[in-house]
Amino acid sequence: MISLARYLEVDHFAEGESPDPPFICYLLPGSDNFSADGWVYFRISEVRIELYTDRKDPGAEALVETVLDDAGIFYNKSEVWNLH
Repeated sequence: MISLARYLEVDHFAEGESPDPPFICYLLPGSDNFSADGWVYFRISEVRIELYTDRKDPGAEALVETVLDDAGIFYNKSEVWNLH
């Protein structure tokens, strides 16, 4: 995620006080750790990265994907449009 901070704004902000797009939010909604002998043997954290833009921005999407690919991080991609 640190690499993304060089290209897109990454910050903590209160609800309703977001920076101007494009920006990302990352959430840690859960984990699915693997246990062995009563201990966490292998940690598996779910990380959700949300890219916010004013309009479809393939360049910003590609940037996020490139950073994840370069870090060897497996990901799935989905898209949601919120029209106001």
